[in-house]
Amino acid sequence: MNTRAWLLRYRFLLTGMVAGCAAIFIGYKIYSFNETVGFSNGDTLPSFCYPDAGGNKICSGSFAGKIVLYQFWASWCEPCKAELPVLKQLYAGFRQFPSFRMVSISLDTDSSQWKTAIRRWDLPSPIQLCDLKGIDSPATKTLGVTEIPAFILTDETGHVLARGLDLVGVRKVLEQKLGVSR
Repeated sequence: MNTRAWLLRYRFLLTGMVAGCAAIFIGYKIYSFNETVGFSNGDTLPSFCYPDAGGNKICSGSFAGKIVLYQFWASWCEPCKAELPVLKQLYAGFRQFPSFRMVSISLDTDSSQWKTAIRRWDLPSPIQLCDLKGIDSPATKTLGVTEIPAFILTDETGHVLARGLDLVGVRKVLEQKLGVSR
């Protein structure tokens, strides 16, 4: 078989391999961006502040006495969009607890894209924050957010209950913390 015939026969395989390698490279560059910070479950969450959509500064200390789920996302993040049904279901199941809050922190750099995604995706969290610094946000470095979507769950005293879990794991920790059986 000559080279031309071989290339025609295996072009889909080659195209798939090239696309797969590109996706891995791009995914690494987009979704993994900071060094890990040394805090873990049981540690006090480092304090941070972000502006909300109205420009008001919201600090993590303002949630004292609440169990808080911090959700990190971006309008360009397809995995973030894909998990929205599960996130909405989780929020719907726990929002009736007065001690629970969910705070969504966007890593967008464009205000209009951020606000459009909030409306278009119908994000469940009433608290939407973004400093428009993207992956270079000082808070992502402070909190050790190395990929998105990411979740950090804290207790009423600001201690980390869970970090690095998916939404199924977050749900289990919340159910245990709030004494909910499902």
